[in-house]
Amino acid sequence: MEGFLQKYSLRPGDRIVTPRSGWRLIQHHAIYWGMDSNGVHWIIENQDYVGVRFIELGAFLQRIFEVKRIERFKGNEYERGIALERGKSLVGKKYDLFNFNCEHFANYVQLGRSFSKQIETVSSGLKLVAGISLLLIAIGAVVKR
Repeated sequence: MEGFLQKYSLRPGDRIVTPRSGWRLIQHHAIYWGMDSNGVHWIIENQDYVGVRFIELGAFLQRIFEVKRIERFKGNEYERGIALERGKSLVGKKYDLFNFNCEHFANYVQLGRSFSKQIETVSSGLKLVAGISLLLIAIGAVVKR
């Protein structure tokens, strides 16, 4: 665990992005919370089937197999404190894949806005497929006449 902390030089509010599976298509986003007075390092995350929660860094590390990237918190120390309070205020909120997943949560903590690029990408792809399907159906109807 100490090697992990030294390798990534994490500061409270930094985002840890990890692959959800070996295929690396979907990413999990979590926020490094920091160390408490007992020397325990904490992560705050929005975990599917669980919701927003604190988890010890050691337990978090046992669950992941790779770190894809670290997204540093961009702001001053005052803004960092506000960001961490935003995260803490959501502990217990339920996970929702389309409306409040781990990426929505991490963006809300770091940026003050809840959104998910992963969901937006999937949604755009589905709209494109639906549009092409409708176009093909319309072309097929015209050709049959």
